[in-house]
Amino acid sequence: MNVREKLKSIKIRLNELALYLNVSRPTLYKYLELYENKEIDKIDKKTYDLFKYIESTRGLTKPILMDHLYNEYLVLSDDSLISDIKDLMNKNNELSEKKIQIIKIVLKYKNLKEVIERINEIYGA
Repeated sequence: MNVREKLKSIKIRLNELALYLNVSRPTLYKYLELYENKEIDKIDKKTYDLFKYIESTRGLTKPILMDHLYNEYLVLSDDSLISDIKDLMNKNNELSEKKIQIIKIVLKYKNLKEVIERINEIYGA
């Protein structure tokens, strides 16, 4: 089963996947076609790595793939979001110390698993 078929079988839409990879849907289609034609030198590394993961993972399910995406590909790339968070931090009199710590963690860590671990440390969970 190829990547496209696996994604369809676990009900992941390509536009959903494109969001996680921070590429446009047409670009993702192009990368899929290149991957299927074994033109891997024309695909960016993170997309290639994800396609290899999808292709090689036996028993792949949507939750397994989503967990992988969150842990490996979730990066704060939206400058406006980062700007909004920094603005909130500058108005720290409106925020509790714990909320400020959480904002700093979200800005610092790129891996959702690390973010959750640090938040658990703050709240003693």
